[in-house]
Amino acid sequence: MVWQKGAIFGKKLMSYPKIFVNDSNFGLQFFTMMSFFFNFRQSIRFSLVIVYVGCIAALSLLPMRDFPQFPVFEGFDKVVHFSMYFIFSFLSCWALKTELNYLWLFLIIPVTIGWGVFMEFMQLEMHLGRTFDVHDILANSLGVCIGILFYLLLSLKHLKS
Repeated sequence: MVWQKGAIFGKKLMSYPKIFVNDSNFGLQFFTMMSFFFNFRQSIRFSLVIVYVGCIAALSLLPMRDFPQFPVFEGFDKVVHFSMYFIFSFLSCWALKTELNYLWLFLIIPVTIGWGVFMEFMQLEMHLGRTFDVHDILANSLGVCIGILFYLLLSLKHLKS
C-alpha cells in the first residue's frame, strides 16, 4: 500500500491511500480504505445525510412527467425505492457512528422508515401525478433494514482489523 499526501482540508494535511488494482494485498487495501471511510469528520457525515435526504425528497415529490421515460422491467420502481433507503440508512448509521453505540439504531430505524412513509403520504396529498403505494413503503423499509445490517457487518469487520 502506498500512501500519498493529499490536499489541505482546513489546517490539516490529510493522507489517503493510493490503490493499485494489481496488488496482491487487495484485502488489506480494502480494510485500509474502510479505515479512511470510517475516519471522516462528523460534520461531513451529517452534511452528506442532509443532502441525501433532500435528494430523496426531490426525487419522491417530482412529477413523473419530469423523469425520462425509458423501458424497464415491472417492479423497477421498487428496486429504486429499496436502493434509495438502503443508502439512506447506511449513511445514517455512518453519520451517527452506530458501531460505537448501537442505541442509535433505535433512532435511525424509525426515522428512516418514517421518512419513507411521510414521502408516500406527501405524494398522496400533493396530486402531482405521484401515487401512494404500500409496496413502496415495504421496499423502503426493507432497504432500511438491509442497509443497517450491511453497515453493521462492515463496521464489525473494520473494528476487528
